[in-house]
Amino acid sequence: MSWSLEDVGTASQRVDDVVAATHALMGSVENSRRAFDSLESWQALRTSASDMQTRMLDAGREAVERGVTWSSTAGGVRVMLIPRDDT
Repeated sequence: MSWSLEDVGTASQRVDDVVAATHALMGSVENSRRAFDSLESWQALRTSASDMQTRMLDAGREAVERGVTWSSTAGGVRVMLIPRDDT
């Protein structure tokens, strides 16, 4: 999984499943609070991340289960889920 947060940066993490990916994303958003001068800007990012979490658990999970890379953007949040090759 890789993600980018507008005005914060990018990151990636190897996770076991899509649920773990959503936890990594939301943890990153929570940790990003210090990068924002205004609470309103950070809350807007949190709202976008929450929307992304829903997409990840729906269309993202379906794509990964089919073995297909999936990406989406919601506001200032961009995520890419890449199926693991555990062979």
